[in-house]
Amino acid sequence: MRVFRNFVVAVSGLLVVAGAAMAQPVAPAPAASDESVTVSENRIMCVHQDAPTGSRLGAKKICHTNAQWRTIHANAEQDMLHMQDRMDNSMEGAALNAGH
Repeated sequence: MRVFRNFVVAVSGLLVVAGAAMAQPVAPAPAASDESVTVSENRIMCVHQDAPTGSRLGAKKICHTNAQWRTIHANAEQDMLHMQDRMDNSMEGAALNAGH
């Protein structure tokens, strides 16, 4: 059950990443100054999440600052790498056990 929950978290993270990729890109900031970086980090970007398949209800608009989106994407990537490592390790263990 825990593996399935982790899978759902990873898939939803990937959907957020895909939704953010389809969202309007933020214009590149001019030469870096402390003030422009702070404004860019605090700028809010919203992503529309469609309703689940087979439903007309449940569509959402998800809004976060650029700094929060960056954190969400980093966490999703880290979770995915962790899940891949666990899957690789379990497959290696199964192969080793089958050989004995």
